[in-house]
Amino acid sequence: MAIAFSLSQPFSLVLFYQTYLMSRQKIPVSLNLSIRGLKPSATLRINEQSAERIAAGQKVYRLGFGQSPFPVPPAVVDALKAHAHEKDYLP
Repeated sequence: MAIAFSLSQPFSLVLFYQTYLMSRQKIPVSLNLSIRGLKPSATLRINEQSAERIAAGQKVYRLGFGQSPFPVPPAVVDALKAHAHEKDYLP
């Protein structure tokens, strides 16, 4: 069985690990050591809590919008391109 993953999404590593455990295959994984200190995704936790409450029969109103269906305005694209090299929020 072949398993393909993209680790570009924060939750993909969790999905990878869950699939790995379910498949019981030994898949070599090489991770950058700097990710060890990362905290769990708050967004993922909110989704998990929502699913738990729905499963418990509670009414949940999801107010998150996800990915916008609207195009990014050209002025925003230009500003992002001009400042893409900056990595700090504050001077």
